[in-house]
Amino acid sequence: DQYLQSIGKTSEQIRSEYQKQAEETLKLEFILGAIADQEKITVNDAEVEKMIQAAPDEKTRKNLETPTQKAYLRQLLRKRQVIDRLSKL
Repeated sequence: DQYLQSIGKTSEQIRSEYQKQAEETLKLEFILGAIADQEKITVNDAEVEKMIQAAPDEKTRKNLETPTQKAYLRQLLRKRQVIDRLSKL
């Protein structure tokens, strides 16, 4: 309550702002995914491995070796490739 008073907003206003931000983020994710699909942008295992090897320490690299983390890295790299292509237009 004290925080809300200090910024001059109600909890409902904050909730509404966060919801709008989440909706915009999801829209962007779907758009980037659709562009990647349309342009047939893929990320191979070597690209994922290169990103894992760029991690600063062994503990981080080991944590990135899980299937879930590799899938996350693959999606991250795919989005980066889409953004790179879009920036060259």
